[in-house]
Amino acid sequence: MMNPIHQENKQLQQYLNDKLDELPLLEPPQGFTDKVMQAISSTDSIPTSRYMNSGSTKWKQNIIHGIIASAATVLLVSTGTLHRLVTINDQMVEFSAYIEKLSLYLVS
Repeated sequence: MMNPIHQENKQLQQYLNDKLDELPLLEPPQGFTDKVMQAISSTDSIPTSRYMNSGSTKWKQNIIHGIIASAATVLLVSTGTLHRLVTINDQMVEFSAYIEKLSLYLVS
């Protein structure tokens, strides 16, 4: 036997497909595709000075980001927060199992 929610979803999908079939197929305006392709090709061929000169400062940003990430990792490990974050999933599983047992007890 089919689940009532599954049946409702199938009916909704069928209804939407029927409505979609009734809609007229629209065409883009004349020359739309050519304009889009020209815009794409014109932006690909223009190099910007911002990206060409950014190579010298890129490594500095990477070093700064690496130092910040390292400092944050050391801080999380030394305070034990990283261990708590890693084990939070196990705690949530235990908590949800407790809630399930409690709800089954209350229902019966």
